Amino acid sequence: MKGILDFTKPVNIPLFDSVVQVVYGGQSTPGPLLNAAVKILEEYRSHPDAWAQADVILRDSTEIPGKFVALKALDETINKRWNVLPDDSRLGVRNFIIELIMDMSSSPEKLRASKMILEKINTTLVYILKKDWPERWPTFIQEIVDSARFSDALMQNNLAIIRQLSEEIFDFSQGRMTRRQIMVRKEALNSEFPSVFSLINFVLSSKDDPSLINEALKCLLATLSWIPLGFMFETNLVAMLVQRFIPVGITRNTACRCLTEIACLKENLTPSNKELYHQLLHGMLQQLQQIMPICQAASHSQTVSSFYSLPSDSGGNNEEFIQILTQFLTALFKNHLPDLDVNPQNHTAVIEAHYYLLGITHIDDKEMFKACVEYWLWLSEFVFMSTARIGLYAELLSEVRKMMIRRMARPEEVIIFEDDNGEIKKEIMKSVDSIALYNTMREGLIFLTHLDSKDTESIMLDQLLLVRNNMREFSPGILATLCWAIGSISGAMVEEDETKFLIVTIQELLYMCNSIQGHENKASVASDIMYIVGQYPRFLKVETHWNFLKVVVEKLFEFMHEKFEGVKDMAVETFLKISNSCKAEFARTHTNDPDIYISKLVDEVDITTRDLENKQMHIFYEAAGLMIGSAPRGYQDQLVSQLLKTPNQRWSSIMQTAHVNSSNLADVEVMKALNHILKLNVCTAASVGDGYKQQMFNIFADLMQLYALYSQSISSEVATHGVGITKHLHVRQMRIVKKESLRLIEEYVKKSNDTQEVTQRIIPPLLNTVLSDYNKSVEQAKDPQVLSLCTILVSRFGNDIHQQIPQSSTPLST
Repeated sequence: MKGILDFTKPVNIPLFDSVVQVVYGGQSTPGPLLNAAVKILEEYRSHPDAWAQADVILRDSTEIPGKFVALKALDETINKRWNVLPDDSRLGVRNFIIELIMDMSSSPEKLRASKMILEKINTTLVYILKKDWPERWPTFIQEIVDSARFSDALMQNNLAIIRQLSEEIFDFSQGRMTRRQIMVRKEALNSEFPSVFSLINFVLSSKDDPSLINEALKCLLATLSWIPLGFMFETNLVAMLVQRFIPVGITRNTACRCLTEIACLKENLTPSNKELYHQLLHGMLQQLQQIMPICQAASHSQTVSSFYSLPSDSGGNNEEFIQILTQFLTALFKNHLPDLDVNPQNHTAVIEAHYYLLGITHIDDKEMFKACVEYWLWLSEFVFMSTARIGLYAELLSEVRKMMIRRMARPEEVIIFEDDNGEIKKEIMKSVDSIALYNTMREGLIFLTHLDSKDTESIMLDQLLLVRNNMREFSPGILATLCWAIGSISGAMVEEDETKFLIVTIQELLYMCNSIQGHENKASVASDIMYIVGQYPRFLKVETHWNFLKVVVEKLFEFMHEKFEGVKDMAVETFLKISNSCKAEFARTHTNDPDIYISKLVDEVDITTRDLENKQMHIFYEAAGLMIGSAPRGYQDQLVSQLLKTPNQRWSSIMQTAHVNSSNLADVEVMKALNHILKLNVCTAASVGDGYKQQMFNIFADLMQLYALYSQSISSEVATHGVGITKHLHVRQMRIVKKESLRLIEEYVKKSNDTQEVTQRIIPPLLNTVLSDYNKSVEQAKDPQVLSLCTILVSRFGNDIHQQIPQSSTPLST
């Protein structure tokens, strides 16, 4: 086999073919032999002299893979060493490639038989053109156009070469050629285009061979983005595309792609150019009515969906056509609708074409749906900015509202979980595509609601009533989708209308929640209620809606006892969202309600949270802390004390036991309890702010004792068992206690208004304990929370703590 690597002799074709057969023959070849053959072929292909044997292999080899190997070797030489080859060698290769192409495309039979290898040889010719044309081969375009007249098969392949050359120069040249090379070739192709266009036009206007016509259409498509506008607007090209090729299945899709390129043109158009788009709209609509006729018994959506799902006819592809049609219609209207709908004679055609697009929107295809939704957003904004058009599009936009509401995308979802270190985390579970679609649909529905809020309200309530009246066939997905749509338009209605709408909506949902059968169904409706109320803070903050807000919160508290998966998570998240936006309402008196709600809440906190998991309790305490932080400052200490009454009792019990026998602090369950209590305090401190002061000083001494004790225990464990012990559960729990202690102090000092108390009572013992431990700890036991805390301290109390640091510790080591 190695004989093919001897380039001092002519290539041995039988030997070469035998090596190719070993590699590509598909037979069961022993591994060593196969590996050797692969290596030899690779060495052959990469040899600098292999290109010189390409002509013999392409002419005489019977193995198609072998011809590809020869072409790869030739391509590499063309791309890397073409300009250093002698002139006669370059000319010889060029002429051989041309002769080979002309032979393989001399008849339809040869063209079909050589299709695969001919496409690769065409690519090789394009590589040569990128090196030689137009400087060393200025007559190429005219030669290829003239030679195309010899036969239809040669004409078809020549069009493929022109198409590929256009794509290489205008689409794929970046990074492959210099700017000057690109510019020279673009100018040359532009100047020669009349000859190319005459060939394309000749085929489109006089030929009947579908393969040849399709190749001419593909060639045209490759050139439409850069050819002079006159070839489109001063010829019958557009009319020919619409009238001759859209009706025929096998040419329809490529013709529609060409029309889409033309529809994308917007700049530098004259009034007469713009008139062409009026003709294009009417002509294309006429063809659509022939391809997908609308009968009285079927809607546009039924007709379009039926056509989309039918087997393709006459060599066409219905699914692909609908996808291209989507691009065409959205491009045509986005770029030319202001000129089209300003003429009353176009109104019927404009609306009819939009109904075809609405029919496409109902098809279950993700990419088409996304493209349509983006267009409906554009249209709704366009009409909103030009109110004179509202009447023209009112009926259409009502149908768009129905579609958007029925198919609303899912918003982002928050998942609460506990990590390996016991940390409670919130993760926004979202698909980038899904959230982008939701945001597009939300914006679209907001514009549509601004245009006609009564219609939006009517559609949503009708859909809600339909669900309520069919609870025996209840679909959680349908109701959830409707509620996502309802939540998405928060703030889009006039406040009075929004209030009435939301009250009716919540009342209907509460009725369903109470009367629907099935635990899972009740949980689903509960989730929908929580989602909606969390989306409408403006409504909840109105004084006259205080009683409604209380009902909503009490309902959330009921859901916190729900055993169905996910409901409690959503209940505490919604409670936090409401508390964040309406916290002041819970910390003051209201008309006919002299009691402050937060006082009642902290008194009943144990009952409310008894069925919550630790991670859910942390969120609840954060929400309660926000309310307390909005109460009068003199009342906050008492509220914090009551909120944390049970955790404080548990804390005191653990510390009293530890004073008698500190070994109980090494118990993992005790450490988990301490961590939970600390996290409740962290959440409370972070949301209350300065009002956490008294609680901080009540437990600060215990915090420092625990920190020092666990620091000593960790050091002892490391000294006895090595640094690997830091990964064990009991040591990890010790470290979490230390970290949560630091987090608690950090949250307090960030928001404390009493600088003197912090600098005199907290900072000295804190720095003495923490910095000393940090410097003594092994690398694996150092807690980065120390650095975070020190950064906060220096940032807030820099001038007051500088004098403390030298007394407290040596410089931090990292």
